[in-house]
Amino acid sequence: MKIREKTFIVLICIPCFIIIFFAVKFNNTLLLLISLILIAFLTFLGGLIYDYYILDFQSTSFLYAGREALKRGYDPRVQKGTYLDPEKYSVSEIYNSFPLNRSALPMKGTAGLMFTTYAKGKKSNKVEFYIYNSNDDCFLYWQFFFDVYETKRDFTREKKMQLVNIPKNKVFIVLKPRSYERIE
Repeated sequence: MKIREKTFIVLICIPCFIIIFFAVKFNNTLLLLISLILIAFLTFLGGLIYDYYILDFQSTSFLYAGREALKRGYDPRVQKGTYLDPEKYSVSEIYNSFPLNRSALPMKGTAGLMFTTYAKGKKSNKVEFYIYNSNDDCFLYWQFFFDVYETKRDFTREKKMQLVNIPKNKVFIVLKPRSYERIE
């Protein structure tokens, strides 16, 4: 089961509400104080916990990035020459399958994957497909939006990004054009 962001927040709030219920029922200020501290803590860090840990293991962004790559004639094979199933690998594992030719900026005349990294560039929780065809000061990329409730309502949107506006946590990996080998 994939846990979407809204479901995750509800799941982490349930224990807090149970503690509040018992604190009020038994008139226990210590339990009430603990539950309020827990709610405050989870309010500030719940989104980060989801983004950095849950999303890494459950993001479907590589599925969408690979689909965009194939649709535009590029091969989303990892650098060992195999295809990775996005259902079986976390985004960080897929990112680590591309150890070579990483760059902070896209190279002119290339297309590939744009990873969003954290943990000093060692992990990733999001990947998008990009194309940088010309000498422009911007490139195209396909951003993937995940519905907070269900996968059926996920969608892709083409966007532009100025080269000067690329965040420092983005890493670009060039993909090779797809070779149309005959499979027998």
